[in-house]
Amino acid sequence: MKSYIVINSVGRTVEVENEVVKLTPKEFLMLAVILNFFMGRIRWI
Repeated sequence: MKSYIVINSVGRTVEVENEVVKLTPKEFLMLAVILNFFMGRIRWI
Protein backbone atom coordinates (compact mmCIF):
# COMPACT_ATOMS: atom_id res chain seq x y z
CA MET A 1 0.00 0.00 0.00
CA LYS A 2 1.38 3.37 -0.99
CA SER A 3 0.79 6.90 0.21
CA TYR A 4 1.15 9.93 -2.03
CA ILE A 5 2.35 13.25 -0.68
CA VAL A 6 2.31 16.34 -2.87
CA ILE A 7 5.09 18.84 -2.32
CA ASN A 8 3.24 21.95 -3.49
CA SER A 9 6.21 24.29 -3.84
CA VAL A 10 7.79 21.91 -6.35
CA GLY A 11 4.57 20.74 -7.96
CA ARG A 12 5.69 17.12 -7.89
CA THR A 13 4.22 14.08 -6.19
CA VAL A 14 6.55 12.10 -3.96
CA GLU A 15 5.71 8.43 -3.53
CA VAL A 16 6.63 6.97 -0.16
CA GLU A 17 5.91 3.87 1.84
CA ASN A 18 3.25 4.12 4.55
CA GLU A 19 5.82 3.55 7.27
CA VAL A 20 7.76 6.62 6.18
CA VAL A 21 4.66 8.78 6.51
CA LYS A 22 4.61 8.26 10.27
CA LEU A 23 6.35 11.54 11.06
CA THR A 24 5.41 14.49 13.21
CA PRO A 25 4.28 17.60 11.31
CA LYS A 26 7.57 19.32 12.21
CA GLU A 27 9.64 16.40 10.91
CA PHE A 28 7.58 16.25 7.71
CA LEU A 29 7.97 19.99 7.20
CA MET A 30 11.75 19.67 7.54
CA LEU A 31 11.74 16.72 5.12
CA ALA A 32 9.67 18.70 2.62
CA VAL A 33 12.06 21.66 2.83
CA ILE A 34 15.09 19.39 2.32
CA LEU A 35 13.44 17.66 -0.66
CA ASN A 36 12.50 21.01 -2.19
CA PHE A 37 16.04 22.31 -1.73
CA PHE A 38 17.76 19.32 -3.32
CA MET A 39 15.19 18.92 -6.11
CA GLY A 40 15.54 22.63 -6.91
CA ARG A 41 19.34 22.35 -6.94
CA ILE A 42 19.25 19.30 -9.23
CA ARG A 43 16.84 21.05 -11.58
CA TRP A 44 19.11 24.07 -12.03
CA ILE A 45 22.49 22.30 -12.28
